[in-house]
Amino acid sequence: MIIYGSRMYGVKNKVYGHGTCDHCGEYVKHKSYDGRKWGHLYFIPIIPEGKPVRVLKECPKCDRGAHIKQDEIPSIRESLKETLQKCIQASATGAHKFEDEGEEVSTAALLASATTMLHAIGFGEEIPEMIRLLESVNAHYEKHCAEAQFKEIKGDPSGAAQSFEEAARLEPGEAYPIYCSAHLHLIGGNAEAALDCFQQCNKILNNDIGIMLEMAGPLEALKRYDELVDLLDQCIAIAPELNSDKKFMKHHKKMSKKAGRS
Repeated sequence: MIIYGSRMYGVKNKVYGHGTCDHCGEYVKHKSYDGRKWGHLYFIPIIPEGKPVRVLKECPKCDRGAHIKQDEIPSIRESLKETLQKCIQASATGAHKFEDEGEEVSTAALLASATTMLHAIGFGEEIPEMIRLLESVNAHYEKHCAEAQFKEIKGDPSGAAQSFEEAARLEPGEAYPIYCSAHLHLIGGNAEAALDCFQQCNKILNNDIGIMLEMAGPLEALKRYDELVDLLDQCIAIAPELNSDKKFMKHHKKMSKKAGRS
């Protein structure tokens, strides 16, 4: 039997992190690394297929991750540094949002994204310095958010939740750290704490349909079916188009039956 196919060879500069897979949605320990895809015969690389790439956050469940060309990494890093500088300057003034290329962005969300990207492209050693810089300009809210993201990447969801909660105490009107805490509590199996965080987010965002739909998960886990059906009915009232969503309506029917309303 002839064995042929393609796979990554020359794998190096591996870094591991923890987070939700962008493709399958599973919470995993992912891997980022340098490599190049080759066509192989009997697992001997024969023909290169494309340029050397950096594979970002490859998931062990679905084997998928983002690929960027290795020669693009320096420009990506420089772009990240420029954007981070803008973010730190805004944070130093006490602003939690700023305009970047005509779009308003959240300092905390941008820092979380930059932290994840820096780690994945192999420059995770720069993250502690970024956190120290935020602290030096008294951007304590952003500092705790960036610290939380770094702790999660390093596999400390409990510590990450604590840092997000500290950020939320500093800025109780900001939904971002509370929302992140909710997901970390779900990962840790604490549906009650997750529900409480989602409810806080919903108050801040004034009945955000996305947050309301996410509240369904912990309510179901807690078997609070009456509250869940009431929540789903509220979602339909806010977004009537959900009546045409077969998956949503099937779930609504199933929960209604469990609540004894069928």
